[in-house]
Amino acid sequence: MAGPRIPNDQGRYSLAQFSRRLGWLHVHAAEWSEIHIVTALLGDGDNYDAALAGLGPTLDRLLNAKPALAVDPRFIRLKTLWDQR
Repeated sequence: MAGPRIPNDQGRYSLAQFSRRLGWLHVHAAEWSEIHIVTALLGDGDNYDAALAGLGPTLDRLLNAKPALAVDPRFIRLKTLWDQR
């Protein structure tokens, strides 16, 4: 399901914007979001930084909307990554 990649800074900007909407994207396109966003979050380098930057505000909104996420191991991992940044 891979398509053309957006290079360099434009690609990282897009990744940050898509990461900001990860919750919605994962509901509607789980495979795509895991390949393109979650993979970046599990890596390192510039793509990791871009994905994590976009995800930060989303983590806070998710926790406020769904307090039960505070004990979900996946959420805890993402929140820990964000806090260590």
